[in-house]
Amino acid sequence: MKITIPVTCSCGSVFPADGHAGKKFPLAVCPKCETQIHIIEHLSISVVADLLLFRSKSEMEGGDYTLSIICSAIAVECALTRVFLKWKETESLGKSGSWGTDVEKKAWEKEYRKNSRFIDSANFVSNTLVGKQFDDFVVDFLTTNKDHHGILIKAGLPRVVSQTKLKYFQNEIFDRRNRIMHWGEVGYQQSDAAPCLSAAIGIINILKLMDRLRCEKMERDWRQANR
Repeated sequence: MKITIPVTCSCGSVFPADGHAGKKFPLAVCPKCETQIHIIEHLSISVVADLLLFRSKSEMEGGDYTLSIICSAIAVECALTRVFLKWKETESLGKSGSWGTDVEKKAWEKEYRKNSRFIDSANFVSNTLVGKQFDDFVVDFLTTNKDHHGILIKAGLPRVVSQTKLKYFQNEIFDRRNRIMHWGEVGYQQSDAAPCLSAAIGIINILKLMDRLRCEKMERDWRQANR
């Protein structure tokens, strides 16, 4: 899958670099100062999800708004699935010293597929990571940190509370995706693709926040058990 990502050079220039998901990105050459820049794969709950967001943005900027919506929806589904399976693997590693057998991995996939609808999947993953329904987690986090704007900005949550709800993400992302799949509706415009991409970025940032808090809890539990 072709991906275009933004690269920032030390000279201040920002330029696009082309590559392929699943492969090492080639050296990027700054068009301003000709510096060669190595692009290193970053850590994330799902690198593929992050790259799909870049692909969605480039398709939107190129005028293919329908494909942009499809990429945004797939990015969210990748993030949901991958963060769930990551923690299943982590739990298996702690118990048996392995990332899981083929049989266990098939069972985890089956467990996830029982909640195939988006809202069900999001609540299922949220309960797995933080022990709360998705919307409840967001409300609690916003309430706890309402006076700590730096924490909220760092978390990358949408600024408008109504835009953190699962119903909002369903409307902006998956209702549009479903109209493409079910009714062949492909005449979308930038006014459709832009909020879809923004919503996809928002929910993936929330999933990253849940993942970070789960990591912090695991570290606290480990320290407590090894005092």
